[in-house]
Amino acid sequence: MTYEFIKAAALQTLFDKTEDMIWVKDLNLVYVAASMPFVRMTGKDSLEEVIGKTAFDVFEEDLAARYTSDDMEMLAEKMDQLDYEEPLAPDQGKARYSATTKYILRDGEGNAVGIMGISRDITETTLKTEELLQVVGTDELTGVLNRAYTVKAIRSFLAGPGKSETHALLMIDIDNFKAINDTLGHQQGDTVLASCANAIRDSFRDSDIVGRVGGDEFFVLMKNVPDVEVVKKKSDLLLEAFRNVVEKEFPWKVSGSIGISLYEGNGISLEELYRQADRALYDAKRKGKDQFAFYKDLLAR
Repeated sequence: MTYEFIKAAALQTLFDKTEDMIWVKDLNLVYVAASMPFVRMTGKDSLEEVIGKTAFDVFEEDLAARYTSDDMEMLAEKMDQLDYEEPLAPDQGKARYSATTKYILRDGEGNAVGIMGISRDITETTLKTEELLQVVGTDELTGVLNRAYTVKAIRSFLAGPGKSETHALLMIDIDNFKAINDTLGHQQGDTVLASCANAIRDSFRDSDIVGRVGGDEFFVLMKNVPDVEVVKKKSDLLLEAFRNVVEKEFPWKVSGSIGISLYEGNGISLEELYRQADRALYDAKRKGKDQFAFYKDLLAR
């Protein structure tokens, strides 16, 4: 009995016995394997209705487009996607959510040959969390988390499931916001602030922690980042979102500055991460605003 035979038997047993939603796609994003919990989640009754199909054959168009976009981005960046929240196919019209991890499958030479995803239904937990946030955790003006709940959520995550992983804390400040308030009035300033908050929320994963911690200051904890390049790319996208979204709606050029500190499984406190991100934010503003800066780069000077 060969090692390859045993490995194949173990994989088949996993697919047959697991309660998780597992699937495998080739590089054309065609399903080549799936567990029955995944098949049932799609609303289908048999593997034959999924295998050999793409997401667009199996799901509604909006959900299929999201899944496909995520897969293509993952393959382009050549990075696994770990423990993030995403929507599932609705159950009789009711929203469902999963905690999902996706891995790039590689051959013996390291070349990508497909993708494997593993998801677990977290709908009940997610809905309870959303209900709680609606009661105690939401900033009324912007709709993101308020300061108290942001700090609590980040501390809890760093002390628990995120303790040994790598994360990025982004401290975001809207440039010249006082001038916007003074020129356009506080009501218009609030509208600008809400639009900026929407841009921040839309730029990150549902599983990341996004909150307003001051008048025009926001925190984002990017969870489980594989490397610094991912953080840089997200920061660039956010800065562009500030320019594009706001300039369409308001007669004022709006931009943002971002200071970034890294938690690298080293157990440092949120207070220290905050201090580091604040110093990096000051550096970004000192260099002309509308940009991001890393605390670690300050140490290299």
